Amino acid sequence: MKKIIVGICTSSFLFAANFMPYGAYLTYNNSTKDSGYVGGIYASDFESPYKLEFDAEYLDITYNNGSPDYTESDITLIGHYYEGYNYDYKLGIHNIFVTQTGNKAYNQVFIGGILYYKTLQYNYGADLYISSYDNFSVYQITPKAGYNFGNYYSFLGSFYVEGKFNFINISNKGYAPHQDYRNLDFKVSNYNGPYVTTIEASFGKNAYKVASDGYSVYNLGEEYEKSYTARFKYKFDKTDSFEVSYSRSFFTENNINASSKVYLLSYVTMF
Repeated sequence: MKKIIVGICTSSFLFAANFMPYGAYLTYNNSTKDSGYVGGIYASDFESPYKLEFDAEYLDITYNNGSPDYTESDITLIGHYYEGYNYDYKLGIHNIFVTQTGNKAYNQVFIGGILYYKTLQYNYGADLYISSYDNFSVYQITPKAGYNFGNYYSFLGSFYVEGKFNFINISNKGYAPHQDYRNLDFKVSNYNGPYVTTIEASFGKNAYKVASDGYSVYNLGEEYEKSYTARFKYKFDKTDSFEVSYSRSFFTENNINASSKVYLLSYVTMF
């Protein structure tokens, strides 16, 4: 199952406290899963040179074969240290608490990263994720780069493009179809007045992947092939905005090709 948050921290250059409640509805096709819902709260606070991010999320999935619901609670905490105006160092942990059929599990993802940036120009860096499960571990290195171009005050507005390459190694091959994966993420955003439009895509098979800067985890073992996301944000003013998004993912479950859809709503207020 892919975690729901996508892009809640898309920029390392937004130095302000903010609060974001969000909710999502999930549907599945050709899967033993029927539907699900997600509710969560994200918050951050910045006081130079430190930034702290927190997210709490609850997920519930129902099945169409009579299996009990799958429920999951996630708590993520990430800290940043900014050196001057060009470097962002981060450390964090993503905690996953799972309950199904009376069985409980606790999994962790340890997060680390470094980013070099020129504000509103470009950035590049890499993230390291170490996921700890009951009988195996997953190691992921994600180099990334982003570039800004265009004129915000022009008819077309300004643009931001970003690419990430994910190298994933699973310590015990018995828990996924393959032991090593290569996966590419791509994003382009357009900023035009109060509107922000974003298109994201992911290509290449992967399992147990960590995405969205550590907030998203594919932790149920399905082998994903590709996914697409479209998001639209409207900024009411300098402090409040509303966002809707639609995601479609394609994966293999029990040797059957399946897919999922996610409809997400969120509201952000800054202070």
